[in-house]
Amino acid sequence: MDKLISKINASTLVEVIVAMVIISSVFILSLAVFLNIGKNSNNSLKIKAALVSEDVMVYTRQNNLFVNENISMDNLDIIKEVRQYKSYKDMVLVTVEVKDKRGKSLVVKKELMIEK
Repeated sequence: MDKLISKINASTLVEVIVAMVIISSVFILSLAVFLNIGKNSNNSLKIKAALVSEDVMVYTRQNNLFVNENISMDNLDIIKEVRQYKSYKDMVLVTVEVKDKRGKSLVVKKELMIEK
């Protein structure tokens, strides 16, 4: 009969619930961090696209390179379009659009420049 009455060592229901709350809290916090990292990587891609578009504008202005171009660089597609501005013969409107590989537009920059 002693064998049937022996006490089994186990956790109480309160201990199990406390452990589940702690594990759930850690999981929720790690998920929030993971989602925040994904969001920041998109922001860094937009910052990179803005810098690249500015570099293309500066290069175009310095070298008087007023031609349409499509450039692929890293994970970005850069589309430079040059058009005559209204009826002015010596002015051009340069539009630089930077897209990611999926075709989503990240940055569109327009600038008026004088042809020399």
